Parts: sequence; C-alpha cells; structure tokens
Amino acid sequence: MAIITKEVNGHKYLYEVTYKRENGKVKSFWKSLGRIEDDGSLTVKQKKNEAGPEASTSALAVADDNRAICCKAVKKEKKRAVIKDVEATTKKANEITSGTTKLETKVFSPRENPAFYNDSNEIQMWVGNDKKRKEKELLTIVSIDFNEMKKKGVLIPSEKWLTHFDREVLCAASSLYEAGNNYITPKMIYQALSGNNKDVKMTPAMRNEIIKSIDKLMGTTIEINASEEVKAGWRQEAEYKSALLPCKRVSKKDIRINGQEVIDCIQLLGSSPLYDYAKGINQISRASIDMLNTPVNNTPENITLKGYLLRTITSMKSSKSKLKPIIRYDTIYEYLGIENTDKMAKKRVRDRTKEILNFWVNEGLITGFEEEKEGKTFEKIKIKL
Repeated sequence: MAIITKEVNGHKYLYEVTYKRENGKVKSFWKSLGRIEDDGSLTVKQKKNEAGPEASTSALAVADDNRAICCKAVKKEKKRAVIKDVEATTKKANEITSGTTKLETKVFSPRENPAFYNDSNEIQMWVGNDKKRKEKELLTIVSIDFNEMKKKGVLIPSEKWLTHFDREVLCAASSLYEAGNNYITPKMIYQALSGNNKDVKMTPAMRNEIIKSIDKLMGTTIEINASEEVKAGWRQEAEYKSALLPCKRVSKKDIRINGQEVIDCIQLLGSSPLYDYAKGINQISRASIDMLNTPVNNTPENITLKGYLLRTITSMKSSKSKLKPIIRYDTIYEYLGIENTDKMAKKRVRDRTKEILNFWVNEGLITGFEEEKEGKTFEKIKIKL
C-alpha cells in the first residue's frame, strides 16, 4: 500500500493505492482519502455510490485508521511544494564608499544641468587638460536616458529626477555590493545610510523614499564616453553604459534573507557605472560606516548632509587632494536645496552640521573645527584635519 498525492482539476487529492496481482499482472486500486487544502489540512467528503453507506463508512474508517500516514504525506507534499525562490545570507558593509568625480556631482545636480533633460539628454563636461598634448582640453560626453522609468509610468518633474538623496542611496547600495552582497533590502540600505548595522527601526515613510530612489536609479540609464581621458593616459576604459544601479526588484512569493522572510528584495546585477568610472581614476572616498552613526535624526535631508560632509572631509584628507580645509555654508545650502531667504532652515542646517562635526571630533575623524565670520555672520567652517 502507498499514500500518493495527485492533482485533479487544479486541486490536490490524497489517495491510498494498493497493488494486487491478478492473472499474472499487477493491478493498482486507488481510493480517495480526501482533498488537500491550501493550509495543509485534509478534507474528507462522503460520496453516495452503488455500494451504499457501507462504502462511505469504510472510506472514512480507512482515513481515520491511516490518519498518521495521511498527515505525514500531507506535510511531505506541502514541504516539497514550498520551494524557496530567494534565500540568501548577507554581509554587513563596514565601509561607505562614494565616487568623488565632477561627473557624479553633475549627474545628481539636475537644477544646474538642465541639458540632461532636453531632447538630446547629453552634456559635454570639461574634466581637465592634457599636458601631453599642449594643454588640450579633455571633454567627457555624458548622456542620461529616463525612458525606462517613463515606460513604467513613473512621472516625476524633471528637476526632481535625480537628487542628492538618490546619490546617498546609490552609495549605500554600492557599498553593500562591494561587501559581497547580491541581494539586499531597503532596510539594509537604511542601515548603511544611518551607519548602524544593528536592528534599527525604519519608518514607512523612509522605506518609501528608499524604494522610490531605487526605482529611479534602476530606471535611469547613463552612458559615459571617456575616450579623451583614455588618450591622455588617465584611464584604461573608455565607455561605461548601464542603469545607474544595475538591479531588479525581486517579487517572488517566498524570499528569505538571513533566515527571515522579507517583502522587498533587490537583486544587484553589477556595480554602478558611476562607481566604475570613479574607480578608473581612483577617485573613491572610503570611510568607516560608523562615521554615519551620528546623533542627528536620519531624515532624507540629514542623510544627504552627512554624505556631503563625509565625502568632502575624506577627500580633504587624501594625500593627492588640493582641497582647502574649508566648507562654506552657502555651498551646503545650495546642495540641500535650501532657499537663501529661509533663515530658519539655514540655522537648522548650521546646527546639524556642527552636531555632526562634533561627533567626528570624538570619533577621531577630524581634530576639530572652527566657524569663521564674513562680516557679522558665520559663513564657513575651517576643518582641522
């Protein structure tokens, strides 16, 4: 005797199958024990037939007598049916990495570069002079294509297509990819942005902001032609083309990350072309992810502010840097989109900036800082490296 499951008209049924030898041949006799429900339970239905009530009673008796066998068969079949679509173990990002090229800053500054949003979607960017060819100007051609996002029906005003917060999300995702992760979640991105790899709480609003950024990054294609830089001997690779964040949203029914079921999952398909472009000339800033675990609340504005300050200071500390250890407040206001007339917002940004810098003094990233006035107001900060 065997207990077998069989699908009939879209439903699974449990059968008791016995085998008998008759006239030298083996014949099978099937008896239905009931239908397997979605929750794994077994429903036994009495049927009227020629054998009368005795047959129905007999079937019920068989089902009762073989209850243990039936339950085992149901559990086995249910276990076999639940195949993990995605099951991955992730790694924490110990460093936050970011490109520091002029190109990357321009890409995430749409107000300053409206050419990205015209019919050609293309700009020619001066990156330097080639001293080998009599100071010939080097131009790198950059084009951005939003068509993939438009196809998905996501309509965003042009000045908000790519924001500096999107840049921070890209840095977090790139850092997680560099740490060896092929599958990530919005919460992992938030952990990287907050600098806290522990079980931090993420608000629904922040989750939506991160998902919106991911959708924009994966739906925006960038093409970089750096052939002039190759001729000048600056880099080896001339062309970079893909989505800003090569990835896809995984929407399978069963996704387990680190042994826990998750709703949102992102499969990373490669590194960002902006990261590869910056890495080609070693313009990558690296800092301990702990430096982002500052006392300020992790709002999109504060996350953007932290990213800007950390990227600027790590660039200042580079041995090849020519940057002066000065950060101007008006540059920060412009970066965050703060209007010059909004005095309360400007004061809030100054207070948050000093709070972040004090944290970095305690952590040893910088030795100190000092606000400097121009006239009667504080207009800049001198960083003591």
